[in-house]
Amino acid sequence: MGGESVFTTREGKDVMDVIESIAGSAEVTEDIVLQASNRILGKSDELVVEHDMQTAFVFQPFSSYHRAAILQRRDRKAGSFAISVYHPTPQKPVRLSHFISFCADMMETLTLKSFLDRVQELIATNKISQAGITPSQVQATRNRRRELIEALENFEKANKVVYRPERPKFV
Repeated sequence: MGGESVFTTREGKDVMDVIESIAGSAEVTEDIVLQASNRILGKSDELVVEHDMQTAFVFQPFSSYHRAAILQRRDRKAGSFAISVYHPTPQKPVRLSHFISFCADMMETLTLKSFLDRVQELIATNKISQAGITPSQVQATRNRRRELIEALENFEKANKVVYRPERPKFV
C-alpha cells in the first residue's frame, strides 16, 4: 500500500523499513539494498551486496473466496502463480489474516527449498566447504521447512485451496 507496512510479525523498525524508505515507490535494486545495509551496519568497503530476488503479493478478498497473485523475480527470470482459498460458508469466511500468513509461510518454504537446492549444488561441485554453510544451518533449515510444510498441509486440509497453474513443489 504505497510502501506502508500493512502486516508484520515484528515490532519496531527493521531492515525492510529502511529499504522501503530509500526505495520509495521505486523497484528495489542492489544499490538500494547496499544503501540500506550501509545505514544499518555502517559503511564498509568490504561489504558486498547481491540482490537477485523480488517477490510481490497482490491480495484480493471476494465474497466467496480470497485470492493472492504472486510474482517472483529471481536470477533475471520472472514467474507467477495464484492461490485462492474458498470460504466454507458466507457466515464463516476464511480470515484474510490467516490467508496472508499461509501465503507468507509458502514463500518462506520456497525460499528454504532454494537454499537447500543451492547446498546440493555446492556439494555436487565440491564447493560446500568454501560457502561457509554449516551442517547445523542445513539441519535447522530442513527442520523449519518440515514445520512449514506441515502448517501448509494443515491449512489445505481445513480449507479449499486452489493453485493456478499448480501447487509449488516444496521439496
